Amino acid sequence: MVLPIELDIVLKLLVGLLLGGAIGLEREISRKPAGLRTHILVCLSSILFTAMGNGLISYYNIYNPELIRADPIRIIYTIVVGVSVLNAGIIIQKKKKDIVQNLTTASTLFLVSGLGITIALNYFYLATAITILVLLINIPLRLLEIRYFRPKNI
Repeated sequence: MVLPIELDIVLKLLVGLLLGGAIGLEREISRKPAGLRTHILVCLSSILFTAMGNGLISYYNIYNPELIRADPIRIIYTIVVGVSVLNAGIIIQKKKKDIVQNLTTASTLFLVSGLGITIALNYFYLATAITILVLLINIPLRLLEIRYFRPKNI
């Protein structure tokens, strides 16, 4: 069944809301600086930019193929740069203790942007698998880290 393009994008955004939200909820429960809303918004923006970029490429290729020479990789590049700037504001280094904080949250946001791209490109099973893997990494390993590896005075 072929859906109208706008409905297709809306459904992808709903999938991104659920999958990005699941990862963001884990970060929220862990009381990290970027939680539910941030992860959802990063995922949704990645879906939207990828879908709209693909739509623009298709539009110009149909109506004026000589006008544009498209490189879809640039869409992904732009998303990666934008999320990297966002992540730079999340990562904190404590100078006195030589400790860097929020790397996992920044990494998770980076991955959620890739999740959005994956959803926009119709790889729904892969997106679901990524979400499950992130949760399997973040939840049990955080508990293990807290119990055995984290210094008590932080």
